[in-house]
Amino acid sequence: MRSSRLPSRNLVLVGGGHTHALVLLDWIRNPIPGTRLTLVSDAPTAPYTGMLPGYIAGHYRLDELQIDLVRLGKRAGARIVIARAVGLNCQERQVLLKDRPALAYDVASINVGVSSALAMLPGFRQFASPAKPLAEFAASWDQFLHKVVAGKAEPKVLVLGGGVAGVELAMAMSFRLRTETAREVQITICEREGQLLGELPKRCRLLLTKRLELHGITARCGEAVAEITSDHAVFASGERLPAAFVAGAAGATPHGWLEQSDLQTASGFIAVDKFLRSRNEPNVFAAGDCCQNAENPIPRSGVYAIRQAPVLAGNLRVALSGGRMRPFQPQKDFLKLVSTGSKHAVGTKFGMSAAGAQLWRLKDFIDRRFMDRFKLSAADSEHGTSAQTSVGRSQGAVESPMLCGGCGAKVGQSALDAALEPLRGRAPSKKFCRLDDDAALIEFNGQEMFASTDHLRAFFDDEWIVARIAAIHALNDLRAVGAVPRSALAAVTIPHVSDRLQREMVREIMSAARSACDEQGVEIVGGHTSQGAELAIGFTVLGEPGERMNAVSDALPGDCLLLTKPIGSGTVLAAHMMSLASGEELVGALSVMARSAHAAAEILGRHANAMTDVSGFGLAGHLLAMLEGSSVGAELELDAVPVMDGARRLHSLGAKSTLWPENAKAKERIQAGKSTDCGLLFDPQTSGGILATVPLESLNGALAELARANEQVHSIGRIVEGPPVIALV
Repeated sequence: MRSSRLPSRNLVLVGGGHTHALVLLDWIRNPIPGTRLTLVSDAPTAPYTGMLPGYIAGHYRLDELQIDLVRLGKRAGARIVIARAVGLNCQERQVLLKDRPALAYDVASINVGVSSALAMLPGFRQFASPAKPLAEFAASWDQFLHKVVAGKAEPKVLVLGGGVAGVELAMAMSFRLRTETAREVQITICEREGQLLGELPKRCRLLLTKRLELHGITARCGEAVAEITSDHAVFASGERLPAAFVAGAAGATPHGWLEQSDLQTASGFIAVDKFLRSRNEPNVFAAGDCCQNAENPIPRSGVYAIRQAPVLAGNLRVALSGGRMRPFQPQKDFLKLVSTGSKHAVGTKFGMSAAGAQLWRLKDFIDRRFMDRFKLSAADSEHGTSAQTSVGRSQGAVESPMLCGGCGAKVGQSALDAALEPLRGRAPSKKFCRLDDDAALIEFNGQEMFASTDHLRAFFDDEWIVARIAAIHALNDLRAVGAVPRSALAAVTIPHVSDRLQREMVREIMSAARSACDEQGVEIVGGHTSQGAELAIGFTVLGEPGERMNAVSDALPGDCLLLTKPIGSGTVLAAHMMSLASGEELVGALSVMARSAHAAAEILGRHANAMTDVSGFGLAGHLLAMLEGSSVGAELELDAVPVMDGARRLHSLGAKSTLWPENAKAKERIQAGKSTDCGLLFDPQTSGGILATVPLESLNGALAELARANEQVHSIGRIVEGPPVIALV
């Protein structure tokens, strides 16, 4: 019998702004039973805008102002969907996404911020950097600063916009540039209106103007820039101003898709009532800069976005479970603290203004205290895990302290060998039918067909990305032997959720699988579904012989070893389970796993003597199997082996997949030499790369073809005569 507490409703948070980050924090402590929570964000982190000037000035590290949405979502038991929202279909109650199917919602909340109106300025998109999105601006600034320090760019900056954001950024950039270089720094602020800082009291403007003068920053008010080029700005008057870096801090505009949706808007912003609820769609809420309440308009400020969070969290709860909603009542005034480059700030409230180092210390204290809210305690972590109602596991599932998903959940090599030993004598004697090959050859009525199967335990709470990776992972086995996949059967285990959520999950899974298979000309012809304690997705794939077949056991001395993908997925996934991996590290690993290997496999297959795909037994295990079957040895250049971002750091922290200890037994067949840190060679890979041995005379041709196809490949060693061992060099 199903429990009434099974997930049956969808709450979708669109956008990873400050308000939604705080809603996730609230959910950790107060989840709503029976509700599946999803956060849609186009990035794994949400930078805290209040600390951006301090980062630009060099007072903070980038990680100190990043809210890790993936870690936060994991603690909250939320599904994190890394995708860009492009629309809202209120009739069907769907959030439309770029490059993946729509997400169904019962209640949705939108917190997507704004974009820059300056994007319409000629040359701005190509040659300027808007202050939002913050992460992209920070990357552009870092690149420019590096060039200045290296003497490859002039320290000449133009800031478009003379409000608080533009003035604060200008002083931060001035301080940093003067700290990093002895060359003359030139910074100009351009403001279309007649004065800078028009939104501030007179006394505060005077204090900030004095700081601008101390920095030697020039202000040009009442003038408009008509065009941005690679090295200068052109004013409406035709005057040219040299500028190696142009920052856009003016002209916030709503995202275009909001007005194109079914929502009522005001000047393109979502029109909301006092409850932060859409005026025409009661199941849609909005917060932050993307919305507007005409009856009680407020400035677009991060302060208000943060203070909307408890009201939004409570009203979302009411929308899902019933009760009385609470109105958002913005305060009339709040303390504004503007940093001035060095550890100094100007503050104003109730018309009174002051300046000094003590105000910067106050701002620093407030900002750090806010970020400390996202450094969750162990108790919070345990609470969030126990409250989890997302796709990964049903509420009745029992899990060991560390049981990985993906290929990290495979049975170890020794147990598998023992189980298969009775079958080895019965295996057909044909070249491609050995149990050690990546796919089995089946002969029927004179026709040859290759078959393989793979099944993955879910490793991330987004069934779409898991399904895509599972499909690519299964197809890799056929590609590794040179076969051409033609059809696939899906086997899906769905956790216990309501019938409606089951339909939605299966729809997303099959959409992802169909997309991955369509890329390779493969037809999904059927499958099987069942219910269980957790999500698991597998595929049986069938194909026909290709033009040139490859076996794992045909490597020859002198062949070059090539690998198409970095290793480390098992470590990153294990670290994610242990809450050690950052969101950026996890999303980076997922993007590598979700990249199809078929194009690289087809090219390598035309040149290689032997091929295999690197999966559960790790690079060392699969290479040793190749050496054993070919009666050769290998020299492996450990430093040349590509590794996923963060994998080395996480491995050093003790993050190891469930299968790693079994895989590491192969270390006795590795001659380490001076290399001692070879642990990632035993890391089980999910949807790993193709490992191929290519004769030296074919190497240049293979590399040229791969380059033309924009396929990555890494030369990691060579095949040598000798016993089947790996010598690290």
